[in-house]
Amino acid sequence: MLCRSPSRFFPETWSLAVEEWFYIIVPLGLFLLLKTGKDKRKIIFSWICFVLITITVFRLYKIYTHHYIEDRTWDQNIRKQVLTRMDSIMYGVLGAWLTYYKLPFWEKWKNGLFIAGLLLLFGSRFLGAEYISWYKYVYISAQSIGTLLLLPKLNSIVSGKGVLHRVITFFSITSYSMYLLNYTIVIILFYPRSAGGQAWTIKKIFR
Repeated sequence: MLCRSPSRFFPETWSLAVEEWFYIIVPLGLFLLLKTGKDKRKIIFSWICFVLITITVFRLYKIYTHHYIEDRTWDQNIRKQVLTRMDSIMYGVLGAWLTYYKLPFWEKWKNGLFIAGLLLLFGSRFLGAEYISWYKYVYISAQSIGTLLLLPKLNSIVSGKGVLHRVITFFSITSYSMYLLNYTIVIILFYPRSAGGQAWTIKKIFR
């Protein structure tokens, strides 16, 4: 469901729903739009902007109208919802568009964009602790844009040698599997903790 709360089982997989719906809706919409004109570059860019603006406005509207006070409700109803997060993947599509159509700009400003991306990523994180309203409204977009700005520099790093390179390569390849196992399997199944005097068990996960 597009607006259903994430399941308690394997809760870290909420992002899979966002990805799956994105890969269905966005390519289909783009396919239909490409049938209407010949300038593919403009059509693709317009579709990217439309999705980014529409989802962002919808997310801000939902936050404003529902007044999520607790972080938990904001997390469940905004951060982990399909219709409020599809723009996050679209920023990656924008990066691909820039790489293909604006490669000179992409490569020329990679160092400056990388620094700006780091500042935006860490700045939005730290400011969120002090300005909770700003955090709720801006954090998701700031994180996505910050990640986008890192891509030109990271895209230029294609080879290397030494221990550091091997370590980074290893974690890059295995990180998604680690991500799927970092919470439910490790924390709930293997790390005992009490909740109201009762330990976490497999039965509690499926309750």
